[in-house]
Amino acid sequence: MSTIINKQISTEISNCYLEQQQNKQVSSEISNCYLKEQQQQQKKKDLNVKKGSELKFSKEKSNEISNCYLKQQKQQKETKKQIVRSLPNNLPPLKSITQLGSWVFLQNRQLDSNGDALVCGVSGRYTQPGTQCILWQLNQNDPSQLWQQSKDGHLVSNLAGNYVMDFNNDGTNTVIASGWDNYLTQVWTYNSGTGQIANSNYPNMYLGIKGAFNDPIIPSNGTELVIDQPTSNDNLCFQWDMVPAYPLNTILTSPPQPFPSFPADQNTAFIQISQSLAGCDDIRSEYTNLAISLPFYQSQMMAMDYPSYLSHADFDFVRGQLSTEFEYAQEIINLFTNYGQFHTELFADNSARLDQMASLCQLEIGSSMNATGCMISVFSGLLYTILEALPGIGPVLGNVIQTAISIGVSIADGYSTIQPDPFQVTLSQLWNTLSSNFEALLSNISCMETLLLQDWGMMTMAHNLIQTLSGPYSLAWQSSMNGDLINAAVPGYENSLLQILMPSKYQIYLYDQSNNGGMPLPAGIPSLSQWSDPNNSNLTYFIGDNQTTTEYPDDSLMSLIWGNGVSKQDFFLSGNGWNFPMSLLNNNCSMGCPTVSNNTSMALRFKIQFSSTQIYNYEVPTFSSNFTTEFDGTAFENSYYQITVSDYAYNWVASISVRVDIFVLRGADISVLSSSCADGYYLGTPNCLQGSFAHGFSASINIPIFENQSS
Repeated sequence: MSTIINKQISTEISNCYLEQQQNKQVSSEISNCYLKEQQQQQKKKDLNVKKGSELKFSKEKSNEISNCYLKQQKQQKETKKQIVRSLPNNLPPLKSITQLGSWVFLQNRQLDSNGDALVCGVSGRYTQPGTQCILWQLNQNDPSQLWQQSKDGHLVSNLAGNYVMDFNNDGTNTVIASGWDNYLTQVWTYNSGTGQIANSNYPNMYLGIKGAFNDPIIPSNGTELVIDQPTSNDNLCFQWDMVPAYPLNTILTSPPQPFPSFPADQNTAFIQISQSLAGCDDIRSEYTNLAISLPFYQSQMMAMDYPSYLSHADFDFVRGQLSTEFEYAQEIINLFTNYGQFHTELFADNSARLDQMASLCQLEIGSSMNATGCMISVFSGLLYTILEALPGIGPVLGNVIQTAISIGVSIADGYSTIQPDPFQVTLSQLWNTLSSNFEALLSNISCMETLLLQDWGMMTMAHNLIQTLSGPYSLAWQSSMNGDLINAAVPGYENSLLQILMPSKYQIYLYDQSNNGGMPLPAGIPSLSQWSDPNNSNLTYFIGDNQTTTEYPDDSLMSLIWGNGVSKQDFFLSGNGWNFPMSLLNNNCSMGCPTVSNNTSMALRFKIQFSSTQIYNYEVPTFSSNFTTEFDGTAFENSYYQITVSDYAYNWVASISVRVDIFVLRGADISVLSSSCADGYYLGTPNCLQGSFAHGFSASINIPIFENQSS
């Protein structure tokens, strides 16, 4: 086809191209001018974006710790990796993406009188079973507005463990929050196409607004929810979006769609434009080349003269199509550039933040001491914190990062794997484990960018969502959001690191005034390191060194934890990602007390069996733990017991065989003899700690259970 082009004109074009390449300074000035204009236009758009409030450290922190943190932040910036973005090519298509469980808002599609969307919450944030579910405006730090759908269809509230959506089967059909059970009234099916949430007990009845089954009504704060059968499936009062909606999961697995082809003279125009701008026959192959400037190419293309041998109509058609493609491609590049800046600021610090957290925990990060954790928990904790702090713009980040995590868990050929199962590594290897997963996440982000830039259908769908400034499917990530997103993400990331580090050195101690064997509560426990159960005045919990009850975390560490918004109930009872061993203060130090930590969206049960006649049954709610103090009073030298975990339908989940070695004038030792778990679950490495005769506390073991979401 190139032979059609007049040689003289070709030479002029080539010379012009070489002249442009030589005059880099002028080109750079033009490009900078263009980009500056684009940024000014973008700032106008940014005014329409609702910015979240900036999270700050707790005012309780001392000036010394604040200054230390600021100094550390400066060091982090100096040591950050300079990530040069480049994109992979020749990627295999994504056939499917594993949908991971995550916290979402349930947003009703019927807007209120101000044109704002309302979300489902629990009235008054009460945890009493039977509390009504209502619509309310989106709030910061409101756990009653966050829900997660379990693998069996329960809609779990973040307000409390085992707190799920149900409805009153008394004729009112009022939707309530209640305790977990196996009733079909608690099982729901979400249809993302229609937006309807059907109840499994009545499949033709859907979650919606009370009194709106005939015609839509305008909701307001406090509007009650029911299940009903609307007369029309188009009734927005019975339609919902799960926010974030993760639209990239659908876009990236959609059938391939090539860029529009150009026939005859239009193809000649396409080749000439490509050669003039990039020295190649196909400018579209350059969309994934981040070293070029598409805005500069666009400005050069729009200034090109009409070739004498082509009609103006043909040339304008090609130029118009390419101009649209340049615009769409640059939007996608900007989106992922913004994510790259977020990722670099948060994760690419050469372990500076990890070192800081380890120092606060009084741990040597280079030691051979073991640490356990789960990368999926790290990422989910991060996203949860951002959604709570920035419910308006947080879902935009969720729509990007969650898909990259899901791709990593899907273990697709050609993409980077994110470790889905729990890990146990030495502290000296912890950063390598974390950073390899962070790099895998960033690699998958680059793969997503490539796929979007090489497919016209995906590019168009992404453009539409980038132009959607708000809503469940929005990809409108403005650069002005990065500061707020980082400030919101840091506490979540720090909490996740502390959930990995702290159980290596500390455990939770329970002092029960009604069951202490004459042991007193240690004197001198810092107020920041203890908590009294508001529902049982006999119970006091405190955190201390796992070898003695007289050493405690530094106040600076505990101030950071409470300043990061951690609930004391979650912390001391090992909920929502905290997996501490727990020990009972008692002069009977021959006990080996287990804590079963349920890090899943499924309600679990477990039984402890010492013998055919000595069996104890317990429940362990969603994202919660249960600590037990049963022991074999007949044992002399050692004791054995079996822990069997099941779900509420009595499907087997895990089995753990435990041995407790009993000594005279010495605390008991506890160990795991064997363990196994069912498909769909992971059993983390149990954390076993010796008891103490001198300090009067039992041996302890934490047994963490996670969901295998890739199965």
